[in-house]
Amino acid sequence: MRSIELAVRYGREIADPEVESHEKNLRYGELNWRLPLAETALVLVDCWEYFPLESFVARAAEICKGKIRPVLSVCRELGITVVHAPSPIWAANYPQFHYRLEPQGASDPAAPDWPPPIDDALAIPRTGSEPVYKAWWENVFPDGLRISPHLEPAGDDVVLSTGEELHALCRERGIKHLVYAGFATNICVLFRDYGVRAMSQRGYNILFLRDATTGVEGSETVEDLGATRSAIFFIETKVGASTTAEAFVEACRA
Repeated sequence: MRSIELAVRYGREIADPEVESHEKNLRYGELNWRLPLAETALVLVDCWEYFPLESFVARAAEICKGKIRPVLSVCRELGITVVHAPSPIWAANYPQFHYRLEPQGASDPAAPDWPPPIDDALAIPRTGSEPVYKAWWENVFPDGLRISPHLEPAGDDVVLSTGEELHALCRERGIKHLVYAGFATNICVLFRDYGVRAMSQRGYNILFLRDATTGVEGSETVEDLGATRSAIFFIETKVGASTTAEAFVEACRA
């Protein structure tokens, strides 16, 4: 079985014994991984063409074109399963949508009875419910978002909408290793049910392409992309390992 062989790094929470026990002395651990092509999938998380923040859109567009597209191309060439996960709302817009009403092994747990719903007076208007966001959405994208034109689903690509669907696909195809790229590092990549945390908790081996992503930054972090870097470190320390898009492509072509 043909495989990809590449070096990966992971985050450590302890300093080496010969140095002061201080965060400034933390170094990355390194491993050499061998990933069978037939057991590996590329998962592209929420690679949308647009978003309410123009600065984020500019960064993400460059990453889609310069980092993710070469990875997508080599995966298609090698027959690696390619999964587009553009959110439950938009997945059905694509003919490659691979939907199962009742994926194998799925369950339908009863709604929890505790805690009760939070009083509306305490509700925080997160993105999506805040009035200014809703107005923007209705005016700009009444028909919904599209995947970046640099990464349009094609050929044997699969489009999924939930972690349960991704899990069912992986079980069906014998996939154990998930290579992740996409957006936003600190939101959907981490917290979607098809994101890195949820799929790691299901037992999948996670490889994150740390330069094929960016996060939604705040006014205090945008200059040095602090939120992005923090999310990447969390993934490397608590979820999986990472490499770069270029290193992954080189390993695929070796």
